[in-house]
Amino acid sequence: MKKNAMALKEIANILGVSSSTVSLVLHNRPGVSDKTRERVTRLLKVHGYLNANAQPDGQVGGLYLFRYSTVGYDPDKNDSLVTSIIDVVGREARERNLGVSISVCHEGEFLKNLNMLDNNPLSGIILLGTELPLIYEQYFSKRNTPIVMIDSKMPFCPVDSVSLNNEYCTRLALEHLHSLGHRQIGLIHSCLETANTLERKNSFFTGIQNLNLPLDTNYIYSVGPSMNDCILDMQDLLFLRKKSLPTAFLAENDTFAIGCTKVLKQLGYHVPSDISIIGFGNIPFSRMTDPMLTTIDIPSEHMGKCALDLLCERIKNPALPFKQILVSGILLQRDSTAPVSLPIISR
Repeated sequence: MKKNAMALKEIANILGVSSSTVSLVLHNRPGVSDKTRERVTRLLKVHGYLNANAQPDGQVGGLYLFRYSTVGYDPDKNDSLVTSIIDVVGREARERNLGVSISVCHEGEFLKNLNMLDNNPLSGIILLGTELPLIYEQYFSKRNTPIVMIDSKMPFCPVDSVSLNNEYCTRLALEHLHSLGHRQIGLIHSCLETANTLERKNSFFTGIQNLNLPLDTNYIYSVGPSMNDCILDMQDLLFLRKKSLPTAFLAENDTFAIGCTKVLKQLGYHVPSDISIIGFGNIPFSRMTDPMLTTIDIPSEHMGKCALDLLCERIKNPALPFKQILVSGILLQRDSTAPVSLPIISR
C-alpha cells in the first residue's frame, strides 16, 4: 500500500459507491457491474490496495495483509470487521513508512499462498483468520516469515495473535440474559469448527455451568456457516423436527442471530416477547433488523492496531516470547432481548 493511500471509505465516497461495493471488488467477489468494478479497481490500484498480479509487491520491509476465507460471498454476510482492520492497518503502516499488500485467499489456495509468501522478501504477514479452521495449526510452526493472526489464535502453535476474549464476551451475554430472568438459554453455533466457534461453544458451556443453569442439549442448534445455510437449518430444526425452543438464544455471530429471527417470525414467534436473541459482532445489519439486535461489539480498529504493533515488535526482535493478546468486547443492549415471558408453547 502506498504511503499516501486513502481509507476504503474515502475511496467509496469519491466514487459515489458504498463501502460494501469497494469491499466486493477488493476481495474479487461477484455482485458488482463490470463498469463499476473497473472504476473501483483503478482507484484501488492507484492507492496501493491492488496490483496487476494481486501478489506481494516484493518490497523489502513491506507487510502483507492476508485474509483467509472459507464461506463464499453472501449479501447478508458482513465484511465491516475486515474493512475496519484493513483501514487501520493501512493507516498505521503509512505512518511508519511501511508498504502493505492486501489479498484474500480461499481454502483451496491457502497453503500455496503461504509458501509463496515465504519466498518473497516481505518483513511480515498479518493474517485475518476469522474463518481459519484449526486443522491448519500444524502449518504455522515452520514458517520463515513472522506472522500475527487477527480474530483467531492457534492455542498450541508459536504464532502471535490478537483476538476477542470469547470467554469474557460469552459470559457478558449470558449474564445479560440471566439478569432478564432467562434460565433456559440455547446456543446457535456453526458446524464449521474454527478457533472462534470452538471457543464460543466451550465458553457457553462454562458460562451456563457457572450461572448454575441447566444445560439442555436440545437447545443447542448447529447450523451452516452462511446466512442462507443458517435459515435452511433453522427451518429444518424448528419446523420439520419440532426441536424444542428455549426462552433465549445466544448466537455465535450476528448473521446467525438475524437468520434465526427471520425463521422465528416465519413460524409466528415474536422477538423478544416470545424469545430473546443476542448476537456477536455488531455488524451494520444488526442495526437495520426489526427488532434491532442486541449484540457484542468487537473493537476491530483496536485489534488491527495491536496486530501491527505486535508484528513490528516481532520483526525487530524475533527471539521474543510469543504473545496472545485478548481484547474485550462491549455489550450493546438493543431491542431483541427482554425479560422472560411465559413458557413457549409449540406452534
